[in-house]
Amino acid sequence: MAAEVHEGVHGVPMSWEDCRALGEDVRGEYVDGAFIPRGVVTGRHQRIARRPANLLESGTEHQVHDAWGWKPGPDKYEPDVMVIQAGADVDEEAQYWDGPVLLCVEVLSPSNQSKDWVRNTAEHARHGCPEHWIVSPWDHTVYVHRLVDGAYELDRALSEGAVELERWGIVLDVEALFA
Repeated sequence: MAAEVHEGVHGVPMSWEDCRALGEDVRGEYVDGAFIPRGVVTGRHQRIARRPANLLESGTEHQVHDAWGWKPGPDKYEPDVMVIQAGADVDEEAQYWDGPVLLCVEVLSPSNQSKDWVRNTAEHARHGCPEHWIVSPWDHTVYVHRLVDGAYELDRALSEGAVELERWGIVLDVEALFA
């Protein structure tokens, strides 16, 4: 297979079957018929992503997963954190979840800012994820978006203090998130 760049997605065109055949050690997303390798993530990125996951696990009854695939249709995404309805029949041996997601959290990295801000935000909305957070280490802000009529609207931009997020049963200390 030739390694071409898929226009607009910057991935390698292939079928879903070829993508699955890459094996579970190869990380990335599958969008519009192209495999998009996951960039190298830093320790800081993973630490920042793990903190909201830990908080969500402590505050909500729902299932919290980090760095796991979500395949709501023909495409597959890898949000940094996703929350799945409590009681959902999740096969944790699978490479991805193909059911509905309540929340996706994306932590920005230098290599993925446009992907997370533009493409994934639009795609997660298109697939009906009711809430989407973008966590920006550069401006120390968590952007909370809510799905309204099929598109995300900014609900809050959290950049200081401890903020209660009643829906999730947590208090998010923004400064501690980035410390």
